[in-house]
Amino acid sequence: MPPGHLVAIGCLLLNALRRGRGLKPEALALLAGRSAAQIRAWEYDEEPIWPTLVELCVTHMKYRVWEVEELYDCLSRIQGLTGRNCAHPARSLSPILLTEAELQAVRRLAAPFGRMAQDAYTEAAVRELRAAKVRKARQDAQALCVAFLAQAPERRNPGTLTADAALLWAVAEELAERSAKAAAHSYKEALKIARLACKTARRVPDAEAWRLRLLGFCLAFLANAWRVAGKNRKAQRLFRRALDLWNRGEAGDPDRILPEWRMFDLEASVRRDGCEFAAALALLDRAKDAAPETAWGHIFLKRACTFDAMFEPERALAVLHEAEPRIGADKELLGLAASLECSNLCRLGHYPAAEKALKAATRLASELGNLLDLVRLRGLRGRVEAGLGRTKAALESFETARRHFDEEKMAYDYAVASLEEAELRLRLGHFDRVQRMVTFDMKWVFDAEGIHEGAHAALVLFRQAVEGGEATAELARRVHHYLDRAAYNPALRFDG
Repeated sequence: MPPGHLVAIGCLLLNALRRGRGLKPEALALLAGRSAAQIRAWEYDEEPIWPTLVELCVTHMKYRVWEVEELYDCLSRIQGLTGRNCAHPARSLSPILLTEAELQAVRRLAAPFGRMAQDAYTEAAVRELRAAKVRKARQDAQALCVAFLAQAPERRNPGTLTADAALLWAVAEELAERSAKAAAHSYKEALKIARLACKTARRVPDAEAWRLRLLGFCLAFLANAWRVAGKNRKAQRLFRRALDLWNRGEAGDPDRILPEWRMFDLEASVRRDGCEFAAALALLDRAKDAAPETAWGHIFLKRACTFDAMFEPERALAVLHEAEPRIGADKELLGLAASLECSNLCRLGHYPAAEKALKAATRLASELGNLLDLVRLRGLRGRVEAGLGRTKAALESFETARRHFDEEKMAYDYAVASLEEAELRLRLGHFDRVQRMVTFDMKWVFDAEGIHEGAHAALVLFRQAVEGGEATAELARRVHHYLDRAAYNPALRFDG
């Protein structure tokens, strides 16, 4: 052997395994029906191709396939090089780990192929095994979370949620998604669940990059819960942190287990509520490109929500029409679509059609038990009934909505419902009732965190008009319309 000659891994392996069986090259040659010169050439210079190596070691020397594979891998790592006839597959950084038994089963099935084909088969089989484990983990996590959240809040013990470390990532993901669903009932419950998701993500014992990626994902849902609560500045701060963690942990999720489209989708909602409409629409385009088609109905509805926030009812209704075949039988999406349809038909003054959409939205929200949606729909019912001339029913609806917004301390929603009711009462001459509502019922709203500077100024102006006996239905209408528009545009100023 010339000085400095580096023997290939297959050569080393064949030599070691022959010696391990106590065989001379001539004995192995006899078993394999080859010449002793060929055996020596394979051991010292001409690395045998993978099928030949398997034949010699497994068929003739009675080693197991997985033993040959393991030794080949060990030699590759020790030498820091690969065999000359094939590339050794890179080791995955996936957080979804396979057991030794699973890997051995894959290797046994792949053994008959040439090394290159074997590597391709192995990689495909390993990917499918991981995908199956992901699906199973999600199913188990769903069952765990359903049972956990069915308990009364005071009886929930996060420490008992799961003792299986391999399931923690799936439990964190499931809790995050459930926080978004809980927001339709109560932002307070959504906050609790999203915080629990973040705590669970921090407990994941795997690589740091995977933990950062998962925590960034869960923080995005916590930001979403604060957005629903009307605390958009806090939501923006949290989402910036979520994106930082998500991007820093990108290498920890090579299999793209966590759905990237969800990050685009959630950020779009934060941007929309911050009046960054162009950015929100661009993010929704990215979400659609990254999402499976089954999620397109959800994304189309987010586009409709954005046009609704922009006060472009015709475009919102057009997107809702486009979304219809994508929604299918999903009751939550159907309910949101009907609610948006009602709201935008009201803006166009089409109250009979709006009433039809309202009935569908209310029925679906009742079936789902979405309390917050039902209350907001009650306020929308007041708008429809006022448009149809049903004054008494409209006032009852506004009062019901205000009571709930008061209990939840949702200041902006409370202010909007109050101004709608005030407009109607002032048209009826109920000045004393409006005065009591503004000076007493609404007192807490003027100092609430969710009221931005422009909205506060408009509300103060209306209160001063009421206190001075100069409030009119027209002024209440203008303040209400301003609050509606300024909800997504804090920079907008009331023109008085």
